[in-house]
Parts: sequence; C-alpha cells; structure tokens
Amino acid sequence: MLKNIIIAILFTFLISSCKQQLKNTSSSVNGIWESVASGWILQIKDSSDYNFYDITSISCLPSRKGNLKELEKSLILKNDTLNLLKGVITYNPLRRIS
Repeated sequence: MLKNIIIAILFTFLISSCKQQLKNTSSSVNGIWESVASGWILQIKDSSDYNFYDITSISCLPSRKGNLKELEKSLILKNDTLNLLKGVITYNPLRRIS
C-alpha cells in the first residue's frame, strides 16, 4: 500500500514538472525585439513576417523585411530573451520592448 502511495506521489510530481516545462517552451517570438548593442530592432508579426529597422538617436529606418521562415533556424528563444545567429555572429540578447 505504501509503495502505491509513493508511486502516485512521484507520478504526480513528474506530470506537474512536465507541464511546467511545456508552458515555458510555448512562448511566442511575436513582438518587437531590440538589440542591446547593435543599433537595430526586429519586429515579428503573426509568426510569419519580420522587419528589421536600423535605429539611431534621431531615426528608425526600415532595413529589411521578409518571411519568418528565412530566420526560423537562426532564432533561439529562452525565457524572454531572443538570440539571433546571422552568419557567424550571434546577436544576443535581443530584449522584448513595447
């Protein structure tokens, strides 16, 4: 009887930890992301399109836009930080802005 109770407790713990892990991985890349040191912004819309903007203290100019499938393999989302691999350079972190 005690063995069954211990198994039930362990099973419950296992299921709850898996649920938390799935919750953390379901975050969306949609939104506006600012490169901390590179002077550009990445905007992702509807998980399908993206826009890059070059920013300075006095301007925000469109730089490039396209289908998100072009960047899909280069984006890594962890918690609320987005990393982008462009060529041999990994731009990190990109932070979400409003």
